[in-house]
Amino acid sequence: MSELQGHMVATKTSLLDIDEVRKRYLPITVCEVSARRRGLDLKIAAADYSMWVSKGLVPCRATPMATPRSGKTSGGNIETSKAMHDADAKAFRFLLLGVGVLGLGALGWWVFFSIASPLGGVRQNLATKLTDQSVLARLAKNDPNPLVRAAAVKKVNNLSTLAKIVANETSPDVRGAASASLDEKFTSAKQEDFVKMSILGNSELGAMAVDRLTDQASLAKVATSAPTDDVRGKAVAKLTDQAILSKIASTDQNCDVRLLAIEKLTDRSILDKIAAENSCLRVRPAAHSRTLQLLWR
Repeated sequence: MSELQGHMVATKTSLLDIDEVRKRYLPITVCEVSARRRGLDLKIAAADYSMWVSKGLVPCRATPMATPRSGKTSGGNIETSKAMHDADAKAFRFLLLGVGVLGLGALGWWVFFSIASPLGGVRQNLATKLTDQSVLARLAKNDPNPLVRAAAVKKVNNLSTLAKIVANETSPDVRGAASASLDEKFTSAKQEDFVKMSILGNSELGAMAVDRLTDQASLAKVATSAPTDDVRGKAVAKLTDQAILSKIASTDQNCDVRLLAIEKLTDRSILDKIAAENSCLRVRPAAHSRTLQLLWR
């Protein structure tokens, strides 16, 4: 409108001289949606347009922007802008909340499970006071902090759990604590206790128990009845009873255990029979080789 105003001043044209104005200038008309988007006062814009259509007159000014004082009916754009602002603000708050939740989740993981966490010391202290064996076993095997695992290991009474930790633990301190606890418990155990440990079905504990067996009767029982092959094989390696060894070489379900028994046999007649009749094809040549070994001594 500033250009129109300048022209009117320069030419001394009256505002009502519409013909002169129309020669050079035309008002810009827009739809209601466009007016809302531009933030115009809808009531004044509608009145200006009506005057232009009916009388051919336009005011010498730009259409004013919508303001709270412009009338309640023209506040649509303000309400729309406010709603959009509120929606954006709400979305931003949700974004901050999501970031916060993720941050707290990461912080929570660090607090409760990180080795560097200050709560690692809290869990370690609690482990020394716990008596629930199931909880202690879980801590001893699964806690990410080796200090907590070591503290729990010292309170664990289950020999199988301790043996598994000795066999599988990666931390030397935890493994050492479990081994020391086992040694302490083994000190008061008797031969029959070691036999029971050997035939429980736990390979790690069974192997440790066999190491502490000394009498042949106990070794024979383990060699013939332990459910795991490696425990039976370990017992066979300590046997000297030829009758038991002969039985194992002929009947054990595992050929590797039979081969271990063959290496312990000294009776050539038994070896000749095994070489001729054994059901395991790997055992027959081993028995024959053992016979030749004894002949050339």
